Amino acid sequence: MRAQPHQRDLRYGPSADETLDLFVPHQGAPLVVFFHGGYWRRLHKDDMTYVAAGLQPHGVAVAVVTTASPRHGSSRRSSPRRGRVGWLRRHGAGYGVDAQRIVVAGHSAGGHLAAMCAVDAPVTAVASLTACTICAR
Repeated sequence: MRAQPHQRDLRYGPSADETLDLFVPHQGAPLVVFFHGGYWRRLHKDDMTYVAAGLQPHGVAVAVVTTASPRHGSSRRSSPRRGRVGWLRRHGAGYGVDAQRIVVAGHSAGGHLAAMCAVDAPVTAVASLTACTICAR
């Protein structure tokens, strides 16, 4: 089941890559910021709306964010992460979320970004689901 976005393609930065979809079940909902995986080259935020479909019934808002385009280097991939969370902290209340209760989460490369974000930006918690290709062999 796919969730329907409350707000689609909200721009949090200057480039076309810097967008997020925001799913808000009710005013004052805590927020999970979800970074999708795909080694920064595959998948897209639009492929991840099922994350919101799973959390919204429990009263949790979800922001599904883009990762950087493959044309950017690794430092560019991780540098906007604070911008995403910072933008949501500054503007989230206007969209109905509790900007003081933010959890960052992600899978694969997105889990890496979520963990880095937890170091750089004040968040309530982090959930990083990563895959290790060496361990999978």
